[in-house]
Amino acid sequence: MGHFSLATIIDSEHPAVAFSERPKLNIFLHKSKTSGDELYLQNLLQADKSMPNQLEMLIALYKFYLSRGDTEKAEEIVFQTLVKASLLGGFSHIWNKLTSKCADWNNPSGPSRVFLYSLKVLAIIRLRQKDFKDAKEIFSVICRLDPDNQIKSKNFNNRLSAISGK
Repeated sequence: MGHFSLATIIDSEHPAVAFSERPKLNIFLHKSKTSGDELYLQNLLQADKSMPNQLEMLIALYKFYLSRGDTEKAEEIVFQTLVKASLLGGFSHIWNKLTSKCADWNNPSGPSRVFLYSLKVLAIIRLRQKDFKDAKEIFSVICRLDPDNQIKSKNFNNRLSAISGK
């Protein structure tokens, strides 16, 4: 896996622009995004098949489905992303068993950061599904692995704690 900037991955205003440090992938994602939803989705699915180990493609897919409110499909892609990121990073995809020593969670451009970010997205999906208990458990794991709050999950965790009284 190549290096990329997570800041560009999570840019909600321009989710496909400057998505990767790979120029060809940037051009493809930008052109696809401006071509309309159905063509964009077709292009993403085709690109994911031709570049199966590119985490950026999976992130673009789950962001697409989330933006359309399809949490079920987004969740499926998030799980694929978690598994691929863990394989590339050499750690388990079973998040509740992970420790701070399993990976370099502070690396801003590695598969461990993609894993944390994708785990955050899974927790947000759980919130949309009104599964507050599971969301809280996932955010607790993220806070344990990311104590410096680099992916900005503590606010969600604190709000859930205030709501649940725990």
